[in-house]
Amino acid sequence: FPSHDTDPELIEYYKTDVRKISCDINFDDRNAGGFMGWSRADKLIKKMQSQKPIILCVVGESGSGKTTLVDKIQSTYGITMIESYTTRPKRTPDELGHTFVTDEQFDAFNPSDMIAFTEFGKYRYCCLKSDVRNENTYVIDEKGLRYLRDNFSDLYEIHTLRVTCGTAERIQRAGKERVLRDEGKFTMRESAFEFVWRTDTYLEDSSRGKRRAEELAELDEFILKVFKRGWK
Repeated sequence: FPSHDTDPELIEYYKTDVRKISCDINFDDRNAGGFMGWSRADKLIKKMQSQKPIILCVVGESGSGKTTLVDKIQSTYGITMIESYTTRPKRTPDELGHTFVTDEQFDAFNPSDMIAFTEFGKYRYCCLKSDVRNENTYVIDEKGLRYLRDNFSDLYEIHTLRVTCGTAERIQRAGKERVLRDEGKFTMRESAFEFVWRTDTYLEDSSRGKRRAEELAELDEFILKVFKRGWK
């Protein structure tokens, strides 16, 4: 239970008396669907103690909308995306979503600290174990997903979400060159993924409004299930 006085170390850290609670586990009844009593809370704590970090791998071609989706997950649920390190140059000066490094910097990474290593064209991508939090989304290609599963399933709870969109619309979004570069690199069947999210604009038409609302609810339910939100 918190005291009425803020820990001096927290005052120093935040540079003000912000009344922050110092604890190992903080229950927010709004995020947990309403507080359901200490007996169930105790069960949840024990479950959390044995839980692996969760990584929701989001797979999709250029222009499919995967980055838009993970941004939406972050703004809605507070679940942040793992930013890959890559030797690829920025496409635009303000491009986000990756940490851009030189070949020399990438070579300095310890291979044993890398997860989800992949090469795309002549560029390399990876993230480091130190970048993984308890809850994560990660934009990744199929090669990187296989590498992650084959080598790190014992460390992380890995889930998959496929984002898909028609070729013509992806060309409008990302350009023909990037779309053509993806050809032959996405071969896994949709049935291999836990959830498939389609982002074609026609799906947003008012004539499909009711069905799209149902699909959004299904997406929300999937994300809540993956990240074990609530008191189940």
